[in-house]
Amino acid sequence: MILSTLKNSFFLLAFIGLTGFTSVKQNPITITIQTPFENSSVKMGDTVFIKASVSADAPLHDISIKVKTADNTIIAYTENIHTHDNKLDINKNYIQTIKYKTELILEISSRDHSGNIIATSSRKFYSDKK
Repeated sequence: MILSTLKNSFFLLAFIGLTGFTSVKQNPITITIQTPFENSSVKMGDTVFIKASVSADAPLHDISIKVKTADNTIIAYTENIHTHDNKLDINKNYIQTIKYKTELILEISSRDHSGNIIATSSRKFYSDKK
């Protein structure tokens, strides 16, 4: 019985080794947001500059950029960028159209080929009255 179990274990390990089944560790993704600055304020009509970088050891896939109110009632800006490079520099802008004072969140996310979010970074700033 023990000899049979050892023999089966050996064949299982040999099969795994020959077929390439291995545990793969997820490569870390770094998202660095330069602007807008944390807790800064923008007024209606201002140009909001979004500057950030996303990098990883493995190729990236889909980068999502979203500016929304903290209560999720308004999406002020959204864009998806498809890439297969290991690094993406983001230089985008939009015109602020919210007329009242509220907290805004810039959220940058990286998704894999299945659409799963694998990394996210966010920055809080504010819409102010004109």
